[in-house]
Amino acid sequence: MNEKKEQIYFPHDKAYKQLLSSKRIFIDLLHYKYLLTDIHGFDEQQLEELSNLIGVIFLLERKPEVHAFMKEMKRLANVLEKLPTGLFRIFKHWIKIATNRGLTDACKYPVNEIIDQFTDPKEIRNMICKLEKAFEKIECDAEMKGIRQFPSPH
Repeated sequence: MNEKKEQIYFPHDKAYKQLLSSKRIFIDLLHYKYLLTDIHGFDEQQLEELSNLIGVIFLLERKPEVHAFMKEMKRLANVLEKLPTGLFRIFKHWIKIATNRGLTDACKYPVNEIIDQFTDPKEIRNMICKLEKAFEKIECDAEMKGIRQFPSPH
């Protein structure tokens, strides 16, 4: 008599085994592409013509001083307003990293809180305005404490 062994079946097991046994995973790895770029390899006009998140980030990365950085963000607000929500989330993550450089933990908190409260790209002008006010307050507090140089976002 043929006895049937009881087998526990997990649908993902079969797919996983099939993926590992196929050559596709290795082919996909071989065809992986990435783009290595130099932000200074483009002139400002080329970056502006991109009208996308990468162009905006490259342009902002060129402005190490906070006032110039915020002025550039204002100038790029039209592009930022048109970002899809998913890319706007990525921008918010990047802007936190960029603006937090050089700040103390106490200064990071209000900046991050401002960035977190905005979810719609159409609100970018309000975010920029609030960030400018936060940086002005940080700068004013630093001057009162005798710290001469304002932290750079880079």
